[in-house]
Order: sequence, then C-alpha cells, then structure tokens
Amino acid sequence: MLQSSLEAVLSLLNSLFPDVGTIYLNSKLNEVQRPSFLVQMLSSNDEHLNRSSYQTRVKWQISHFALLDEAGNENLSNQLKVIDQLRSALMEKMTIYAPDGTCFHILDVEGGRKDDLLYLIPHLESEIIRGSKEYEIIQEIHHKAMEG
Repeated sequence: MLQSSLEAVLSLLNSLFPDVGTIYLNSKLNEVQRPSFLVQMLSSNDEHLNRSSYQTRVKWQISHFALLDEAGNENLSNQLKVIDQLRSALMEKMTIYAPDGTCFHILDVEGGRKDDLLYLIPHLESEIIRGSKEYEIIQEIHHKAMEG
C-alpha cells in the first residue's frame, strides 16, 4: 500500500505541475534543481476493520523548492502559489488514485514552513479487502438413505 500511495501522490504532482521535472524521494539534499518537489513518508499505520478488510493510513510530506529570487532566496510568492494550487486540488478532489487503481481518501491536509521551505502533509486513507479463499463448489450430492 505504501508504494500505491506514493504513486498516487506522484501522479497528482505530475498532473498539476507538468513543468516541474524533478521530484525527489526521501532524500537528504545538498543541491536541488529548481523548481522541484521533495516527497517524504512521515508515518503509516494499518488497522483491522473486520475479517475481510483492513484500513491503511499514510502521511506524506510534500515540500516545494521554488525558483530563487535575485538575492538567492526562495521566491515566496511562487511557493505560495504552488502550495495553494496543491492544497486546493487535494481538498477539492477528496480522493486520489494510484495507477494500480487503489483509491485513497484525503482525510485532511496540514501545512507549514520549515527553514525556507513550504510544505503540505496530506493524510491519506484506504480500505483494503483481503483476499478470500476459493472453495470448490459441490456439483452433485449422492446420498443413500437407509431404511429400517
């Protein structure tokens, strides 16, 4: 499920921002291409719902590396525009899909600023149906009744 949720986030970023060519994953970065994104998994957990299904939750932090201004600082105006566009898309969609068809519900989105980066943390949730055992179906029943 983690891979599916990551692919759902990456698909959303690629569809919203096709001009951003680089998305870094769980990396410690010294130098980055700009504009770009950094996607990091913060947490995940699974919970049994019943015998046939369970629920998985995952939080991904999406940070945006904006173009630098003339002074070499993050372009805050550009960062705000990109983060607002991403937040709006997440809140309007309410669901995102992985390429394998897995649907993830967007429970909420939190955001903030760390150093010079703005980031969003979408909280995703999906319900997974466990595989069930297949039993051979009885075609005929032969029964002899005893008298007496």
